[in-house]
Amino acid sequence: MRATPETIVVWEQRIRQREQSGMSIAAWCKENKIKKSNYQYWNRKLNKEITINNEAEFADVSSILSNSVHLNKEAEISKKD
Repeated sequence: MRATPETIVVWEQRIRQREQSGMSIAAWCKENKIKKSNYQYWNRKLNKEITINNEAEFADVSSILSNSVHLNKEAEISKKD
């Protein structure tokens, strides 16, 4: 089952409300008449999507760093000459 954008927004709001309430998941779900298993499912699902989106933002900087180290070594050598 694919989540609609509306469903995602609703669950993001619910999770944020629960976190801001300071209540335990069980107590908050009971008070809001939401199954704890549904809350946990959506919490995992949304956290997983956040993690995937954050991973996509990382860039490979190893070649940049190695070039920087190489340039620094060349600068040190030329200073000695």
